[in-house]
Amino acid sequence: QDPRTREMKEPLAMLLAMDLLALCPPDLQKKVLREVEDRFLTSSAVSRAVWMATPDLSLFLLLNLYRSVPSQLYPVLHSILHQMAPTWSASQTERVILFIACDTNTRPAAKEDLADLVSHIVASRAPSCDNIRAHPQVVDLMLMMLDASPEGVRVSAVRNIAMLLEDPKVAKNFAKCSGFEAARRYLRSHSFSGATCTALLDLALGKNPCHAHAEQPQ
Repeated sequence: QDPRTREMKEPLAMLLAMDLLALCPPDLQKKVLREVEDRFLTSSAVSRAVWMATPDLSLFLLLNLYRSVPSQLYPVLHSILHQMAPTWSASQTERVILFIACDTNTRPAAKEDLADLVSHIVASRAPSCDNIRAHPQVVDLMLMMLDASPEGVRVSAVRNIAMLLEDPKVAKNFAKCSGFEAARRYLRSHSFSGATCTALLDLALGKNPCHAHAEQPQ
């Protein structure tokens, strides 16, 4: 079979393979994840949609893999998630944010990668951007990220808030829940560097980080 036309025809079989992946040695983990990445790049949109619609596949398992695979495989996981992200529902993006904010078993580098992915979603024009902007708890979710470790996550959250506040409905909800006071409280409870100060200054001056994310290579 031509490798350029390989389709992901059996999502349940992929589910089994992914479920067992955490028990495999790193070299086999890398091989399987590279194969999944390749299938995403070469499969049709219909095939990818079927794969992602399979219950408990893709997002849930990929997030859990951040807890077990070596950090050298993070770029592969990030690449797969980046291909999935444009079509995420609000609840799927919420799951990623809760994982970033609440999971205590994931390395800081993984959380920063995921936080950057959330920023790409907020900055994009993909359906997932509209979905998360319309989420009734979007302000609460961003404030949760402000209380997360490491600092890179909090910097991403500040940039997300800057972009979201351009939406009048989000801005109204942010003011209603005293968002800046909550942000102050969360940020003061963590150590910080110039990166946090720069992001806050950009927010204060109305500098939208959306264009910086849009210009970054995928």
